[in-house]
Amino acid sequence: MLLERIHVDGRNFYYRDFGNEDHCRNSFRLWVHYSFIPYGARYKDNPEIEFPIHNARIDQGKNISTLILRPDNNYWVTDFFVKCGYRGSSNFQVKETEVQIFDYYIYSSPRGNLGISMGGLLVIPNTIEAVTIAWKKTGRLYGKPGSGTILLHKSGLSEELIDTDICEIEDLAEV
Repeated sequence: MLLERIHVDGRNFYYRDFGNEDHCRNSFRLWVHYSFIPYGARYKDNPEIEFPIHNARIDQGKNISTLILRPDNNYWVTDFFVKCGYRGSSNFQVKETEVQIFDYYIYSSPRGNLGISMGGLLVIPNTIEAVTIAWKKTGRLYGKPGSGTILLHKSGLSEELIDTDICEIEDLAEV
């Protein structure tokens, strides 16, 4: 994920705008603590970081469209995005109730008539090694599946549970 850098009073601040809603309005701006940026990349105009980010949490700023990524040893943060079909929409639900979700939307046209895709930043407690996400998308899919279930692991690995509803196999999981 590429970040923007601004220089104010001799200090560098890093941020990324998420979403592209009605007439190109952002869903929110995520300000990133400098400790998450590799040392060598801090002096580039557009440094890059990768999800998942361990030992981090997201706080809501005073403005509803401002989020702050801060160090915290109790959480990890990842990004999840579902691209919609042509003239459709997409959404997802996280099975684990302890997960905090910050939604963002990407409109395929200025008013969203060509489709609205949904993504989200997930703040997950460190006690959870993997999250189960059920996703759906509508519109013209050109033969691609319209729903599914994904397992996102703390390591960054994602596993797709193809043609399986998680409710059907709930009793098979190891406790």
